[in-house]
Amino acid sequence: MGEPSPGHPAGSRRWASLAAICTAAAIVWFAFANLGVALPRIADEFATDLSTLQWANNAFSLVAGALVIAAGNFGDLFGRRRMLEAGLALLALFSVVAAVSPSAGVLVLGRGLMGIGAALVLPATLALIPPQFSGRVARWAWPSSARSRGASPCGRRKAPWPPRA
Repeated sequence: MGEPSPGHPAGSRRWASLAAICTAAAIVWFAFANLGVALPRIADEFATDLSTLQWANNAFSLVAGALVIAAGNFGDLFGRRRMLEAGLALLALFSVVAAVSPSAGVLVLGRGLMGIGAALVLPATLALIPPQFSGRVARWAWPSSARSRGASPCGRRKAPWPPRA
């Protein structure tokens, strides 16, 4: 695939797409981390202990981890962009459920259901980048995506990416 010129509309769309994909991945990773900060306050609000609320954090991780492989297959079958959009919609919907939960049980349920959305988003973000970039530009696009996931925030890569055959 040839590289469009920087002023070409296809060139600007793919960079906007990369930014959107990295943002989607970052939203999922923030969702993995954000509850831990609020757990002490939530424990006070629900008059429960932290060990009970830890299930809310674990439910998200367990469901996302259990479904991520199947979600990648769904992306292959039904379209990666469609799965990314569905995952973001589910993540947003169930985030609202978790945010307005009246009890710890509903919070755990909402966070577990958020994991379904996260499982749909993660493989789609990885699969949507390579078709848009090739050559030298791909070597920049992949590490940018990895940085949005928390990997290699600074420093120089030691090995070329993508790997050469």
